Amino acid sequence: MASTHDPADRGLEALVSCPKRRKRLLESLQVEDRRALLRQLQAHVEVHLAQGHRLAARVLLGISAEVAGDSLELQYGVERARIRWLEQEGLGDDALAAMSRLYEIHRRRRSTPERGAELAMELGILLDRSGRKKEALKLFRNAAARYHRMNQPYNRAAALFNAASVLYDLGRVGPSLRICGEALEQGGAGHLDMEAHIALQMANSHELQGHLDQAVEFYQMAAEGYGGLQNRRQESSIRYRLGWLALQRGLPAEAWPQLQQALEVRREHDYGTGLARYHLARAESYRAAGVPEAARVHFRACVSLAVALGNEALATRARFGLCRLAGGHLRSLPSYLKLPAPTGGEESIHRGRKGVYCRQIGEGASQSPWSQSGDAEPPPEDRPALARLLKDLARSLRLEGLPDSEQIHRQERAVQAWQSNPRKPRRAGPGPTSV
Repeated sequence: MASTHDPADRGLEALVSCPKRRKRLLESLQVEDRRALLRQLQAHVEVHLAQGHRLAARVLLGISAEVAGDSLELQYGVERARIRWLEQEGLGDDALAAMSRLYEIHRRRRSTPERGAELAMELGILLDRSGRKKEALKLFRNAAARYHRMNQPYNRAAALFNAASVLYDLGRVGPSLRICGEALEQGGAGHLDMEAHIALQMANSHELQGHLDQAVEFYQMAAEGYGGLQNRRQESSIRYRLGWLALQRGLPAEAWPQLQQALEVRREHDYGTGLARYHLARAESYRAAGVPEAARVHFRACVSLAVALGNEALATRARFGLCRLAGGHLRSLPSYLKLPAPTGGEESIHRGRKGVYCRQIGEGASQSPWSQSGDAEPPPEDRPALARLLKDLARSLRLEGLPDSEQIHRQERAVQAWQSNPRKPRRAGPGPTSV
């Protein structure tokens, strides 16, 4: 751990490095001291998870439980962090059991009604993921009622949206559409994120019912919404769907602009992700070589790009790097993990819009956008999806007699080559680490 003058950091160092003295150290701490230590521990857990060091995160979560002691308030935050760790480990049943226990403890506590509603939502989400749809639906409705009593319209709209999603999965499309409308009326309208989520759900429902004109209208609303949120992966997927639907309806003139835009947005995402990883690698190299000023420039560039991409894992790793460079003298790690992103990330990402996917270095940026590290984000199934997008775009251009279809086909072949000869993901490696 980086050296620091922060008292909480010094206490953390003692807890981690002297396990035999831990009990005696904890007995001397007041509640506020324990709370400060937990903030530090949680920050280091976040860094470990971002780096892919989940075993190290588990050790710190165990120490966190000791620090929390018998305090129900402090235990709550520790248990939420542990549930997140269980999910990342793929232990869904254990995460669900832990969340159920937490919900039973807090569901009727009148002193913290927000917590009961929040846990109803979170438990519903885990039940939904595990396939227990009807139980999830009951909890989402419970959360919506709780938020209504607390006069929290946005959260009520979120609970209603979750209920609508489950109803759709259960094949109850009509009720799902009605609840989507209710969610907009009762708190979702005016919030771009909620409007985008609801528009996409309504588009799916209309398409399933065969109402393609309404589906296209809502898909377009959703694409614009996610674009406004800088969620490029989701925007690209929706625009691909719009183009594909137009092709199926024999409308290539409507298809190719959507497919072209889907491809450009996808290029932005892949280019920006690769560039952020490049800056992180450069920063770590400069830091290791004892050139802190150069390292700081690249860490800041990585933060700017990662935040613009919505890649919290990369942003966390870069912010941790900045904390290490400062030696902890200016801010504690929790403060560093909340540093605002420098400007310029969006402008840099836009440069990728006109790029190409290629196989040879001489053709341009040939490094696979799916080369992954500890925070690997793009899943392997992205490869065939991108290949299909390129194939459909080339087809629509050819049907319209427009140029560039052969160049798009070359990119498709490059992606197919990656698909048939995938490179093994890079290991996270030892790298810089937290506590």
